[in-house]
Amino acid sequence: MDSAIKLQNSPPGVNSFLQENLSHAPLAATVYDDDLQGGVARPGAIAEIDLDPQSLRARDQLMTAPEAQLFERALPRTFPRPKPLMFSTKKKKWMNLKNNYADEFRKAGDLVTAGKLNDCSETMALVICQKCDHKFYVVEHCKLRCCPLCSFQVAKERAKYNFALCQNMKSVKLLTLTMKAVTENEKEAIHYLRKCFNKLRRHKLMRSVRGGASSIEVIAHPDYCHIHLHAILDCAYIPNQQLFTAWRNILGVAYASIDIRQADSREARVYIAKEVGKNMAIYEDPTMIVKWYHIIKGVRLWTTFGTFYNKKLNELDDEKDEPEFIPACPKCGAHHSMYFARDGPYIWGGEQWSHVQHMVTGGLPEKIEAEICYVEEK
Repeated sequence: MDSAIKLQNSPPGVNSFLQENLSHAPLAATVYDDDLQGGVARPGAIAEIDLDPQSLRARDQLMTAPEAQLFERALPRTFPRPKPLMFSTKKKKWMNLKNNYADEFRKAGDLVTAGKLNDCSETMALVICQKCDHKFYVVEHCKLRCCPLCSFQVAKERAKYNFALCQNMKSVKLLTLTMKAVTENEKEAIHYLRKCFNKLRRHKLMRSVRGGASSIEVIAHPDYCHIHLHAILDCAYIPNQQLFTAWRNILGVAYASIDIRQADSREARVYIAKEVGKNMAIYEDPTMIVKWYHIIKGVRLWTTFGTFYNKKLNELDDEKDEPEFIPACPKCGAHHSMYFARDGPYIWGGEQWSHVQHMVTGGLPEKIEAEICYVEEK
């Protein structure tokens, strides 16, 4: 009987990573050899294989020399580079601002956030399809609130939603509520401002309010923070003086600043939509970004209420309901079959991933630096 090796408890698709003549790669395997121990099957040791083509070796003699050479030829000596990322020159200043923010977080000792900011839009992560074994690279995004690039995309989607919200209102108004400057316990101040706004919504002056959306803004300064709230309201006329008195009483202060404006024209509604959903990360002083981010981290700043509570964009813009975007493999078109190589230990299990990592990834690095080309816009 010839020697044979079989993979134990391999996840679906693992055998397709191996060519037919390499299916006995000594990884997480059991060896059956009739030349040892009188033809009795014995558990085999897991071989440690260095997949570097320059120093490939199979320990414990689980691969013959011809098999090792064949396995070496199957490994990529180089990998195809993805196409360069084409960015406009306008985006370059936001890339520089992002890296300046990363430097500030690094100075403050927050290396995790600094690393995510540096990698955002400048590195590419390896993605693997479990169905067809296709491997490709995609641009990484940090999705942090303090990132000018990622938060700008969120602000664009939110402005689009706010404008659709305004188009479904009978009488649109922009309400701005402020509170006293905060010098400590900023997170508690944000919760307190939201609680006071909820009280105001239940006031008899606000009975005509049918619904809307609100956003809390935090502007950090060296010695204090300015916290205020913007709200889009669908309501009838509200007397300014009575609103001022009600808000002052709710806050329990002698003076409080408010502002309420009517938005009849399309231009005014576009302004309101952007104002309530704007990206605060691009307005912050780089020296204040760490303080600002730690204040808002984990705190909900934007919400809808009334008849518009939890309304989706498709329910507001009178357009046909578009199907939810689900990423598909560019080779086989499969959905829900791809995962990042960096998530391999969570999908395969830590111990098993250590044995099959090079086999599954094909020796490709989990992360590479992206090649960026800036194009001048005319």
